[in-house]
Amino acid sequence: MKRISLKKIIVPGTVAAMLHLAPAGLADNVHLGKDGASTEEIIQMLNPEPGNVKVRGLKLGDGANARPAEPKSISLEVFFEFDSARLSPQAVDQLAPLGEALRSAQLEQLDFELEGHTDALGDDDYNQDLSERRAASVRDYLIAQFGIAESRLISTGKGEQELLDPDNPNSGVNRRVRIATR
Repeated sequence: MKRISLKKIIVPGTVAAMLHLAPAGLADNVHLGKDGASTEEIIQMLNPEPGNVKVRGLKLGDGANARPAEPKSISLEVFFEFDSARLSPQAVDQLAPLGEALRSAQLEQLDFELEGHTDALGDDDYNQDLSERRAASVRDYLIAQFGIAESRLISTGKGEQELLDPDNPNSGVNRRVRIATR
């Protein structure tokens, strides 16, 4: 079971962007600390199937009377080359548990949307283009390296329209790619 770490790593020539996993339309409700997320945890958080779901030692549901677990979201850092959509070597390692989760039996029938987001630095047109390219880069990587069917993943760009931290529009937390079930 491969784990990814959420420790902030400063790598010359790279910029961190957040990969945000959440079912569409739901507020953020799980943020992982330094231990990161395993493939199994990502599967459990994205899997809409009812039943017993165990997340970080908490068991949701009770077998026969189980209700669908409330979907959770997690945030991971993905490193891109500075001012580009090129994934860094660290990003490749960080995306591995996600790729494994998406090709798992539990998630293989689901489709996902990858949304690129930027901070407010730069003009609107530039940020829109960069967000689209970053989402497409993650999509292309997942397709090429994990054999995810192209039809299961769509990528879109939001630019700086939906800032994660609107009080700090230039903050790095606003630079992210979000994956949502669709």
